[in-house]
Amino acid sequence: MNRSASYVHALNGRLRIKIPELKGNSLRAQEIENQFNLMTGMQRVSANPVTGSLLFTYDPQLLRHEEIWSGLRELGYLREQSGGHISFLGSNSGTHGVVEKITTTIASGLMEVALSRLVGALI
Repeated sequence: MNRSASYVHALNGRLRIKIPELKGNSLRAQEIENQFNLMTGMQRVSANPVTGSLLFTYDPQLLRHEEIWSGLRELGYLREQSGGHISFLGSNSGTHGVVEKITTTIASGLMEVALSRLVGALI
């Protein structure tokens, strides 16, 4: 099965990944939740089969996001390139793909902050 992650948003203790293949597959979403909830330091795993989104909330003192990525790689959602770098299946290879992911992550973070402030101001 060719799985790909199309979006990543990472903060200390929080990791969100969109995986299109999860859309409409509630059984697979439940399996992922069950498996990752067993990790030491994991506080909550939420797999949404409607959006294809995985949200991991964890204690960064007990668990690193690299360990979550490693688990996803073992399930076939990520692949490791030479040199130990992790990339997302279906992403562009080389520096362009990394820059694109970083840019997307930063832009998404800024949008979340802006929307949060806007909602706060409206309330």
